[in-house]
Amino acid sequence: MTVDLSLGGAKFESGLAAQPGRVLVVQLIVPGVDEPVFIDRAQVQWTQDQTFGVEFLEVGQQEMDELEQIIEEFISFEEGGQA
Repeated sequence: MTVDLSLGGAKFESGLAAQPGRVLVVQLIVPGVDEPVFIDRAQVQWTQDQTFGVEFLEVGQQEMDELEQIIEEFISFEEGGQA
């Protein structure tokens, strides 16, 4: 589960045995969005218990645009607007 998301990376809670330095493909499934957002390469930067953080290394322009939209909608929702 994604617990924090930015254009440069994300924080996840997972039972996955992630190790710092490991490179992953990330698939973000967002409620209300038809297609998942794929991040081609993300590198694990840190781990703590069932939580780990990744830095996005390779993100296509379409995926970056989708990330920006998701983040903007979430911020609007958090500020009391409608997403």
